[in-house]
Amino acid sequence: MKNLGSGVGLDVINAVRNTDGCVKTAWQCDTNQTAVKMGRTITDLLEKENEIPKSVINYTPESFLSFGKNVDLVILVGVICGLNDRAAFTTLRLAYRMLRGGANCGFLFK
Repeated sequence: MKNLGSGVGLDVINAVRNTDGCVKTAWQCDTNQTAVKMGRTITDLLEKENEIPKSVINYTPESFLSFGKNVDLVILVGVICGLNDRAAFTTLRLAYRMLRGGANCGFLFK
């Protein structure tokens, strides 16, 4: 799982917390250093309290678009709506290319 502009990443934290181990690795990507630090603080606390498994949620202080790992799921909550059409199309096309094994809607982004 990869999350664009994750900030603290509450969507991913809740997914990890509520899916009984289905999420093996989650990458929170954000260029905002404060958001990454807050996310790590929350994740560390939840791991310490055994609310989420250890080492599943990872934060990286870099752009989602340059972070090269392929994943099974890409999360773009609240991202596309703020972009113009060209930027949204480019972001969706790049997100599609990050998916391991492609997606059903792949013909839209070739």
